Amino acid sequence: MKGVINYKQIFTNTIDEFITDLSIMLPRNEAINNLDIGWRMGGSAFVPQILKTIKDMVKGKNAELFEKEQEEFFQTPLYFFDLIGIKNWFSTISDGERITIWRYLKTLKFLSDKI
Repeated sequence: MKGVINYKQIFTNTIDEFITDLSIMLPRNEAINNLDIGWRMGGSAFVPQILKTIKDMVKGKNAELFEKEQEEFFQTPLYFFDLIGIKNWFSTISDGERITIWRYLKTLKFLSDKI
């Protein structure tokens, strides 16, 4: 259909790009490597689970964080990163990479609200 936006497909594509970028940012992180391998093998089969994780992640205090400034957001532990096994991730990446993660998370939150 012309003019219909497929938010689920955009969400899937964004997840794919996000996982690829995370694996580049944190190449020696076993959790990211496993996530990347799982995504490549199962791909869109994981979308409902990832969508639920994103929706759960932005509830309560985390939801408030999405409305705050980027620096404040990164000073607070996030369930999503604990879930995929990234500990102290903020100390191992550059400011530019933090901004990239911030943009992905904001985009994924927006898209999850549309699905």
